[in-house]
Amino acid sequence: MKELTLERHLARSKDDAVRKSRMLWSILLLFTMVGSAVCMFVGLSISLLSWLDVITVSATIAYLTVGLLLGSFSLIFLAAHCMDRVTSADKAERRERSERSSAKGSLRSPR
Repeated sequence: MKELTLERHLARSKDDAVRKSRMLWSILLLFTMVGSAVCMFVGLSISLLSWLDVITVSATIAYLTVGLLLGSFSLIFLAAHCMDRVTSADKAERRERSERSSAKGSLRSPR
């Protein structure tokens, strides 16, 4: 009986770890997508304003615009990595659930 309780406890702790991992990567995905969109919008807005001669062009503005645009693409790559990690955490959670359900089924009916 003690072994079954220990197995359940270990299964719950592993399931909690997978759930926490998925939550962490989901939050990071949200921040990277929002950050990428903001950097892209600000960079393109500054570019458009300087192209239309609304603001004066200087080296600082040019470097800022390029930095924002490059930063947005870097954040897009990081968001893709976060999406992969969320997907792998979902797969791990589904695998754990199916293993638990198959183990319960084999314990119930030894037919």
